[in-house]
Amino acid sequence: MIHSANCQSLQEHVALAALAKACARQKDVHKGSQLHAKIVMEGLLENNNFIGSALMDFYSKCGLLAKVQKVFDELFVKDAFSWTALISAYIQHGHSEKALTYFEKMNLDGCLPDAVTFSCALKACGSIQALKEGEKIHAEIARKQLLEKDIILGNALVDMYAKCGVLSKAQQVFDDLLIQDIVTWNALITGYVHFGQGDEAIKCLEQMQNRGLTPNAVTLLCCLQACGNTRALCRGKQMHVDIINKGMLREHCLLGNALVDMYAKCGAFEKAERVSNEQLIRNRVTWTALIAGYCEHGEHDKAILCHQRMQSEGLSSDGLTLAWVLKACSSIRDLERGKEVHVTIAREGFLKRDNVLANALVDMYAKCGAPEMAEQVFEELPMCDGVVSWTAVITGYHQQGQGEEALSCFKRMQMKGFSPDIVTLLCTLQVCGSLGAIQNGEQIHASVVRQGLLGNDKLGNVLVDMYSKCGKVFKAQLVFDDLGIQDVVSWTALMAGHALTGKHDEVFGLLNRMMRLGISPNSVTLTVVLSACTDVCLLNKAPTLFEMMNLRYGVSPAVEHCTCIVDLLGRAGRFDEAVNIAEGMTSVKNLPVWLALLATCRQWDNVEIGEFAFEHILHSN
Repeated sequence: MIHSANCQSLQEHVALAALAKACARQKDVHKGSQLHAKIVMEGLLENNNFIGSALMDFYSKCGLLAKVQKVFDELFVKDAFSWTALISAYIQHGHSEKALTYFEKMNLDGCLPDAVTFSCALKACGSIQALKEGEKIHAEIARKQLLEKDIILGNALVDMYAKCGVLSKAQQVFDDLLIQDIVTWNALITGYVHFGQGDEAIKCLEQMQNRGLTPNAVTLLCCLQACGNTRALCRGKQMHVDIINKGMLREHCLLGNALVDMYAKCGAFEKAERVSNEQLIRNRVTWTALIAGYCEHGEHDKAILCHQRMQSEGLSSDGLTLAWVLKACSSIRDLERGKEVHVTIAREGFLKRDNVLANALVDMYAKCGAPEMAEQVFEELPMCDGVVSWTAVITGYHQQGQGEEALSCFKRMQMKGFSPDIVTLLCTLQVCGSLGAIQNGEQIHASVVRQGLLGNDKLGNVLVDMYSKCGKVFKAQLVFDDLGIQDVVSWTALMAGHALTGKHDEVFGLLNRMMRLGISPNSVTLTVVLSACTDVCLLNKAPTLFEMMNLRYGVSPAVEHCTCIVDLLGRAGRFDEAVNIAEGMTSVKNLPVWLALLATCRQWDNVEIGEFAFEHILHSN
């Protein structure tokens, strides 16, 4: 009789747990709550963790985390099932730190975690990149020799290390596993893709297929992303063929979007558009992939046109789509279109919750020549990333030739408690150089030293440039001498300083020293060297240097070089040579060359050549 009663009781408990699971599947809070009340009324909850865990799972799936905690607290005895249900609920709702806190409490309470608990805890570690906690759990799993018994634990470990960015350790754990299933491979491949090692992800796919495993939709989604990121178009095309042959596009619409994204990132826009047009459902993700691809490849007009086509199909834009459209507007300086996007953003209320979009809006106004508007938007938006937006505004003022306002903006940024990053410092030092604001430049230099940032090559180069433009060549030389790497940029900046202060022989001396070290001059270097030939003693070097640019230095003469040499020859009264060079210009953008010639004609009252130059200016593009 007792055995029969126990069986009946067990069957009833199983049935109640099954009902809780059914309510969870349907997310039926009303029926689930009634079931909970019945269980409590019959006194079945306090001592029955099986039913308690099922109720906790129900409330978790319905998004009622407080109820999960309440059920757990009502349990008289808490076992591995109930602890795991609680930990899992906190992870599902994005509270991984809290989940790890309960995992620790579970251990302190003397309740031993099982394989499922360990897997949940590892998932929590991966989601918040809690590497140290993950390593401790790994050590405990190894001590108990659980890896040999449970493939789920092995997969969880690979996933945790991959999400923490410790890919070498993820690979090591992967290699040591006796069994590697599709989940294991996907965890490793996802890690490689997420941390920018697309080539390794594609290698993993090939190894996996060689071992007889068939990639699933998750594998293919990750590997298509890897192909796009690494511009591996041929491999992406092969995957496209495999996907079509297996009929996977009908079952997994996400694969269609991933293919569009891959082709767009690779610049194969005809293929991207074709895949997009063939999709049964073309959604916002599809269009955003196309828009982003056009932007990344400099086709900004097409990106904006693509957005207009998307709107004509009745699809609304999200924050990511609009951020790309703003990037396109910034790149082609389309202020009016940018303002239209701003209106849409304000109407949809995106700015209250999307800091990426807020920063993109500030950047658009700054780059479109409206830094005042950029600053106004920035001041009104609490979602803006302070440093990023301040830097965009400072850059905008600098590009508009409003250096004083840029410096003022930099000071306001610091007064409001924002510490400039390297990009901010680079831009502000350029402003100091263009204004000759030596005191501001020296203050920033001191700040760079205090922060230990002198090891940054770009900062070192811009400091040399700033001191050179301010006429402090001695200080420029000191910074130059301390650089870890003296590249063509730093050499050129130092030469420019000597050219500016009239030490033209020094310019040629530095050029020769640089070349002896195996560093070739670039286009900017040769512009500086040509400009140094204003000295009468060096004037004859200029035509020879100009003629030998391509042959000796591998640099084709550009508009700035032609402008410089024409200006030099014109000022020396050597108009025949100057005209020959101007007429030899193949570039349609040769207006500066003829303007330089016209200016020198005024100096010599050469009306004939002046009229000749003026005619070319009138017909210039």
